[in-house]
Amino acid sequence: MNDSQVLGIKDDWCREMAGQAMRDAEDIDARITTARERRLAKQSPEVIYALDKEIAVLQRIRAELESDVEHWVT
Repeated sequence: MNDSQVLGIKDDWCREMAGQAMRDAEDIDARITTARERRLAKQSPEVIYALDKEIAVLQRIRAELESDVEHWVT
């Protein structure tokens, strides 16, 4: 989803929500990147496991945000 698609949404509320979801998705992407970088550093197995779980949760949240935006566009 890009900014022009969000601008094409006719309903103000849907446009606002899609924009917020896109901002949230960018934040989630940054958090995923940080977690991946931390995972690559030498960590204990427990920390690696916790980071893997965190990454998986963040990826699910990201996918849900994308789905929400797609829903508002249609």
